[in-house]
Amino acid sequence: MASKNPFLVLGLNPSLVKSLSNENLQRILKSNYRNLQMIYHPDKFNGSDKKSKELSEAYEILSSADNQVFDYFKNKLTKKGKNKQEKEIEELEQKNKILSKSITNYFNGLTNESNVFNSGPCKLLMYDYAKAVNFSMFNRMKQSSKEELSYNLIIDKNNNLFRKEGRNRIALKDKTLIGCISDETAVGNRGIKSILRKAVEIYTGDDKKINFARIRGERFSGKVDNVETRIYENKINPENFKEIFPLLTPEMSKYSYLFSINRDEDGGNFYSIDGRIREIKKTSKK
Repeated sequence: MASKNPFLVLGLNPSLVKSLSNENLQRILKSNYRNLQMIYHPDKFNGSDKKSKELSEAYEILSSADNQVFDYFKNKLTKKGKNKQEKEIEELEQKNKILSKSITNYFNGLTNESNVFNSGPCKLLMYDYAKAVNFSMFNRMKQSSKEELSYNLIIDKNNNLFRKEGRNRIALKDKTLIGCISDETAVGNRGIKSILRKAVEIYTGDDKKINFARIRGERFSGKVDNVETRIYENKINPENFKEIFPLLTPEMSKYSYLFSINRDEDGGNFYSIDGRIREIKKTSKK
């Protein structure tokens, strides 16, 4: 009987145990024990010595003067007895608490002077993280390649957005900044790639080779030939972005990761990471 809860041995199910007081449970346990022994006692026809001993052991445990033992098995049974729906409700309530707290923190961040909604006019020197993901991390980048990963995000006095690469300046009419994930938050969550993986698939051949090396207990040299990567499209649907939102703050700071909401050609919305802020330069109002 060591592996079976004594309440179950004496015929009490989780919902019944959960709904009754300890006093009423003791009455039912005593009644059930007597009735079951009338059936399984070895002296009875077709009785069972093994079952009778199991009943005696269970009753002895639950009828002892030690309330802690009684409560232990009661709590263990009722907790284990939660059905799937109850567990889903608990998980949903927990998620709502986290979301509620994150929303409060988000709006508290709006009091900061440097936030994504009143940051203009300024120029942000950006590191294009989405582009960087699609490079092999083990192929040495030339200086020209590194420069391709940098661009300027210009925010005018009306908070209109422009992307500038070299002499090209592109108006980002369908993009609205919504917040940042600080460098400290990213580090605390095992890096920005781990955060993004909560909402979207990011995979490189390098990741797989590193994991194989770790499993074999080898030190990975970083020399990989013909490493292929899946193209990261930098589009996160609204449903999946809920996994990331609790980490977001409207406060804009150096080395934080900038996010935006965008409108696609079909009129739908998606979220994206615009990159890592390397520098923030205030510009004159024009």
